[in-house]
Amino acid sequence: MAEPIPALRELVEFAAGLRLESIPPAVRERAKLTILDLVAANLAGSRDPGMEGLARHLARHPGKASAIGTGVRTTAEGAALFNGAAIVALELDEGNQFARAHPGAHVWPAVLAVAEEEGKPGSSVLTAFIAGYEVGARIAAAFTLKRAVHPHGSLCSVGAAAALSHLWGYSPEQMESSLHQAASLVVPSDWGAAIAGATVRNLFTGVALRNAILATQSIAWGFTYHSLALPAVFGEILGELTYPEILTQELGGTWFVARNYFKMYACCQYVHSTLDAVMEIRRRRNPAPEEVEAVTVETYNLAARLTNPAPETPLAAKFSIPHAVAAALVLGETGPEAFGPRNLHHQVIRDLALRVEVREDPRLTAMLPKARPARVTVTLKNGERLVEECLQSRGLADNPFTPAELEEKFFRLSTPVIGEAAARVREAIWQLEELVDMHALTDHLVPHNNG
Repeated sequence: MAEPIPALRELVEFAAGLRLESIPPAVRERAKLTILDLVAANLAGSRDPGMEGLARHLARHPGKASAIGTGVRTTAEGAALFNGAAIVALELDEGNQFARAHPGAHVWPAVLAVAEEEGKPGSSVLTAFIAGYEVGARIAAAFTLKRAVHPHGSLCSVGAAAALSHLWGYSPEQMESSLHQAASLVVPSDWGAAIAGATVRNLFTGVALRNAILATQSIAWGFTYHSLALPAVFGEILGELTYPEILTQELGGTWFVARNYFKMYACCQYVHSTLDAVMEIRRRRNPAPEEVEAVTVETYNLAARLTNPAPETPLAAKFSIPHAVAAALVLGETGPEAFGPRNLHHQVIRDLALRVEVREDPRLTAMLPKARPARVTVTLKNGERLVEECLQSRGLADNPFTPAELEEKFFRLSTPVIGEAAARVREAIWQLEELVDMHALTDHLVPHNNG
């Protein structure tokens, strides 16, 4: 039987009382860098299969909120659905190794959509985003999901409810009620969808955000909530409460948004340390595919299950260490194209992937969550062994990309969609606190051939 979590009230009191001026400047800047990255992932993901059809559907329900990258304006719920799905589509969105999830993708689309609909200023949006990120990430870090549960659409989506509660000026009691209500409406998402490459996995996030808006509104409407919903859903049905102390540990001193990670490789972050090791081997020796006898990848438990050597969809390829390793060795490329339709059945990549073995090393698992390690051994047909170990892939909190590298990623992903407007979007995000209305940002987030 679920029991109350006393620390939850302290967390929501902190979040509900958060003010922009009380947030350290470095944290505000990191949050804006995170938003810049999320917008880039959103724009690029808006062109993923299925998104055009969703945009056409949403266009039949007009409103003030943007389906980013399409020119469609729809309801807040519809925009959150679209943007939440688009952000995660290419596996290029930010995440948090300590929360073991993607808080930004579960907070930003909901806050942005509602702010557009209601004309909220950028200062309120930035504060609400940081408040929601902190709540969502800490809740995700405190609970451990069952092995079969995918993190999208579940734990972090209550962060959207916290952010919206802040945006709407809810009391701590109302915010806590919203968290329970949002927990009651999460998606029971399965990891199997990601492994199989079914893009319903992308909808996990969008649907949960649409539900989070409904859940938070329903508290003001007078719907009642189950006061044990959050511990029941996350602590019994989908997982267990493992680290309750994280809910309030160093609250206001350690900020989860300042300890997030960013991605350059267009695949699951669990693959990134392996790819860093492969790319270093390639830099040193660059063996031809026909020289390779076998590849052994030793890694931590979460990554060791990504073993499918013959993925049938681009999303499945993003969750395949054998495909990622083979594509990196053959192409020297790890962006969306490496996992796209053109290379999915590339015969040289497919043949090499069959020679990649993935297994867990318990000693590497023991390094979680601070490290996400991998050891790669490439054995050549002449007997030569090329070995590389990576404890912290680039982009993790302790091995970060520079802001300049992330801005370059932003332009690389956004310019093909919105053209020269990318520079104006970048400027608007860096000046977010000064925006009177979020349309000063979103007016530029339309395809460049639309004017």
